[in-house]
Amino acid sequence: MQLKELTAAANAVAATRSRKQKIATLAACLARMDPEEIQTGASYLMGLLPGGPVGLGPAAVSGLGGVEAASTSVLDLNEVQGAL
Repeated sequence: MQLKELTAAANAVAATRSRKQKIATLAACLARMDPEEIQTGASYLMGLLPGGPVGLGPAAVSGLGGVEAASTSVLDLNEVQGAL
């Protein structure tokens, strides 16, 4: 699963007040994940990193504001987790 799909699901959950809609959105997101992505994806959806803190705080990323975003989304969950 691409990271943008997980982000879209998290944003959809945050945007609705309906508990049923939140559950449906999360269930659909988890159902689209490959089996090896579920643990990582569920952790990300809960706001946790499976490997614990990575030491990136505001000071470490504050200078990145001028970096352009990629024109297409290419990151998937396993690549992101592997990099962290």
